[in-house]
Amino acid sequence: MPDGRSALLKIAGMAGFSQESFDACLTDRKLLADVRLMRNKGLEQFGITATPTFFINGMKHSGAMSIEEMSAIIDGIR
Repeated sequence: MPDGRSALLKIAGMAGFSQESFDACLTDRKLLADVRLMRNKGLEQFGITATPTFFINGMKHSGAMSIEEMSAIIDGIR
């Protein structure tokens, strides 16, 4: 099984995180509570149940889309 924590640390390192700041972020209980609050707000107020979810011209589009699929949606607005 791949080590998810190491993979996340590698990504965080590209954003300027040190090992110490990464560990602090993972153990920050207030940050976790805030993320959960926003997740619940997204679910309850907007019906977001998937990542990614985009709202384009008021319409919800959930799940991965290709550039072509997203372009077709955006081009259809004009």
